[in-house]
Amino acid sequence: MRRLAPVLVVVASACSSPRPEPVRYDATRVVVEGRVVDAHGEPLAGVTVLADGVSKTQTGERGEYRLVLPRDARLARFLGFEKHGFATVRVDLDLVPADVVLEKTK
Repeated sequence: MRRLAPVLVVVASACSSPRPEPVRYDATRVVVEGRVVDAHGEPLAGVTVLADGVSKTQTGERGEYRLVLPRDARLARFLGFEKHGFATVRVDLDLVPADVVLEKTK
């Protein structure tokens, strides 16, 4: 019986650079970045993103947001995501996913 030599197959993919962690801490601040999408993965513009009354912003056309909080704002334990017609989502600051999904209200 003839044995076949093992073959190593390398598949290269053209993927983009990995996205940064959604929450990053440094000596003086906390930076929270991410995207808000609907249930189909489509970006949602105009979503209000707020950190327990410390800071707020709105998502841009591609659903992206960025909040910079003072390091002592660690007392702000939750981020809220609000948009008319969608269920409000509150996420623990330590558990913010890269993509926050908002579901339409019925």
